[in-house]
Amino acid sequence: MTVEELKAFVNSIPSDMNKFTVVNGEFTTAKDGKTFVMSNNKVLTAYVDRPNKELQLLHQTDKEVKDMILGLDGDS
Repeated sequence: MTVEELKAFVNSIPSDMNKFTVVNGEFTTAKDGKTFVMSNNKVLTAYVDRPNKELQLLHQTDKEVKDMILGLDGDS
């Protein structure tokens, strides 16, 4: 999906859904191979990776990401 496609989709969402929470989900099958499993993580921040031309929607907070990049333990 491109950012252009994402913008078009977001702009098509009805206004009565404005307060819905954005999640990043993964749809898989359970070990039995028959049961479908959906796991969701709330999107808490976005990271723009310009060199790779990617927009990443993350379930970590902006502070958590910055601490990770700076090598901090998260208590600072």
